[in-house]
Formats: sequence, C-alpha cells, structure tokens
Amino acid sequence: MRYMIVMDDMWSIDAWNDVKRCFPDDKNGSRIVVTTRFMELATNVSPKKPPHCMNLLNTEQSWELLEMLIFGTASCPQELVGVGQKIAKRCRGLPLAIVVVAGVLSRVIREYNYWNNIAEEVSSVVSTDPENCLDILALSYNYLPHHLKACFLYMRIFPEDCKLEVSKLINLWAAEGFLYLDSEKQLEQIGEDYLEDLIGRSLVLVEKKRFGGEVKTCRLHDFLRELCLKEAQKENFMHVIQRRSAKGVQTGMRNQRRLSFHLDPYSDVSAAPAIPHVSSFLCFTLGANIVPDILFFQLGFKLLRVLDIFFLHFDYFPDQILKLIHLRYLALNVTYELPASVSQLRNLQTLVIHGPWLCQESGGCPTLLLEYWNMPSLRHVHITAACHLKNPFTVQDTFLVHLLQNTCKLSIQYNFHVAQRKFSVSCPILRNWEFVKLKKTTAQTVCHKS
Repeated sequence: MRYMIVMDDMWSIDAWNDVKRCFPDDKNGSRIVVTTRFMELATNVSPKKPPHCMNLLNTEQSWELLEMLIFGTASCPQELVGVGQKIAKRCRGLPLAIVVVAGVLSRVIREYNYWNNIAEEVSSVVSTDPENCLDILALSYNYLPHHLKACFLYMRIFPEDCKLEVSKLINLWAAEGFLYLDSEKQLEQIGEDYLEDLIGRSLVLVEKKRFGGEVKTCRLHDFLRELCLKEAQKENFMHVIQRRSAKGVQTGMRNQRRLSFHLDPYSDVSAAPAIPHVSSFLCFTLGANIVPDILFFQLGFKLLRVLDIFFLHFDYFPDQILKLIHLRYLALNVTYELPASVSQLRNLQTLVIHGPWLCQESGGCPTLLLEYWNMPSLRHVHITAACHLKNPFTVQDTFLVHLLQNTCKLSIQYNFHVAQRKFSVSCPILRNWEFVKLKKTTAQTVCHKS
C-alpha cells in the first residue's frame, strides 16, 4: 500500500524521531511531506537531500495569490487592480500575510476607498485580524531557547527598514551579555552561530552576503518586526522613542533598561528625570542641537553597558562618560580631542570613532594614542578618520603587546595619502585587519558601520 502523509509546521526534532518509526519504507513510491520553519529539523528529516526552501514571493506572485484568494477564478475589477497590487506589495512577499489581508478584503465592500484605507494600514490589519497572523508567526518565537529570544527582541532597537550590519549587531549582543561564553569559540563566532540559528528559524532575513558566503547585512520582515515589537513590549525589554510626546517619553523611560531614540532625543531627554537604571542608550537620528555635557550628569547613568551617541553633537568630550565603568560599547562622533583618559574604561569591548581628528600631535595626521590599547577587554576598534598608530614595540611594555594580541578587529577608513603599509608596520601583531577606503558618507551610511 502506498501512502502520502503531510506533517505541517513541525518544531521538534525529538518529535520527528519518535514519529518517523511509524512509517514503513517499502520503496513503493510513498511520500512524507514535512513543513517547518526550523532549518535544523528540515535537514534532519532529509539528511541526504537539501530541503526545499520557500522564498518570499515577488510583487507579481503576491498579487496573483491575493487576487485568487479574493476572486477565485474571476478577474479583479479594473478599478481595484492598482490599489490591489499596492496592498500585495506591502505584504512584502509573505504568503501568510497575504492570506490574512485577503480574508479582510473579502469581507469589505469592493470599492476603491475601502481598499485604499486597507492599503495604508496593512500592518495593523494583519495584527488585529481575528485569524491573528502574529499569533501564527509567534510560534517561531515561542520555540526559541531563552538566549535567542533576547537576541531577536534586541533587533527592535534599530529603526524600521534598517539594514543591520552583522558585525555591529554581534558586538552589541556581546556588550549586552547575550552571548554565552564557550571555551572553544570566540564571542564573535558565538554571535555568528546565534544569527545563523535565527536565520534558520526564519525569524531573520539575509539582506546581503560577503564574497566568502558570510552574512554581511540582515533585516526583519515588516510583520516579524511587528511581532518583535509586541513581544518586547510584553517583556518590558526596551523602550523605543520615535514620536515626539514628552509625557509619554518620560513615562516610558522611567521603567526601561534600554532606550533607543529614532528622533532627535535632546528636547525630550533634557526634561526627563534621572534614569540611573538604564543599561543601554542608543540614538539613530541626527540631532539638531548641541548637547551639553551636563546631560549625562542629569540623567544619572550608572549602569550603562551600551552608549551609541554617534549622531549627537558635543562641544567637547563629555567627562561623565569616564565614570561609566560598566561600559562595553561606545560609539562617538568626535569634533574634539579624544582624551587619553578613555583608557580608564577597562570593560570596553568595542570603540567606534568618527570625526576629523582624534588627538592631534604636531603636524600631519592625528595619532591614536597608545593609551587606548591599554584596555584589557578591547576587541573591536572602528575609526572613520585617517590617523597614525604608534608602534607598540617602541614601548617597553610586554603587557601592552599581549593586549594588542587579544584585539580581534581594527577597521580604519583612510585617506588615499595614508599608505596601508604604515598601519601594518605600526601594529604588526593585530590578527584581523580591515582597511576601508575613505569616501564621502552620509549620516545614514555611517549608521550602518560598526
């Protein structure tokens, strides 16, 4: 007897191992079809053949599916074709979202105005529909191990449609303490494994790969972003400020450990009460105001581990930063002299510096002070400015040389007149180098650097 069995939306490898024993293999053409959003399970089901991966639909395919679900074999009225295609496009190729939206459209009057209203509110339609698309998508999240849940929710901290630079994302995960140490792997490798797991579970989309096949940038699908927002709010995981409402901002800030600003934060933050419990403060929008150093004193930061103020302007280096002894990730846009006292941040893992100069010596390019390397936890340095690095071997300090050997990545954007050879001679013991030709950048471009 031949059979065909379909097992839809499986999540557990153990469950598959238990149930597969019930299916005899008589080599008579019987088939078992298993669908899952978990790549590890898919490869376990058929170890000798690669699983068939369902890609997102393109715009044309999305419209064909939407039209078929609403009208069946009939054609869509001509006056609704344009707005219908717009709705299909805003579903971003996700069949489940198209099914949910089609269910809504089939229950409303087939007139342009009704459909156009839905086109403007596709995300809210999906999240509030009785079929509840988000609850279906939430299965992927619910089956995540605890450490991956935190990594997934953290992606909500970035602005919508942001293409996330993987190296920056992993450095932030490390600074937040999301990566569990493994004696056989470095933190960066663990972070890459976590990201591959999220991709394998269909929670994160690959945006761009490097020539070697490694993921360079990634992103969230719009509806998975809605899921991320819903779960982050439920768990009180972070507070994202993207609309100007002083009262709401202050209330939300008071109870959160992580703050992310998608607008100029100064006008809101300057009136806020002290928030000493905040562990992460990030800003992703270019501020129009020069921020006074007193801001850090006023907010009472004591437990900060992540400080990304790349888009804020200061007249001079905020000395209060030196008191943030728990700081692990620091991103600054400097138009002032960066003091040697930055080396007091002993827990700092990642240092990102953008600006015309760092610490100017007599003539020529600025010099990245030797003291900066005297930081035992420093692993990543990214500099978007031409500078000289002092040769550690000219200093009789074997401890400093040992520290430099632990530095994982030095990334420098440099002007054409600064030879790459000079950097190699200056710090020949760094294991991982990345030289990037300095080019004209926009604020948005720099945001994605790490």
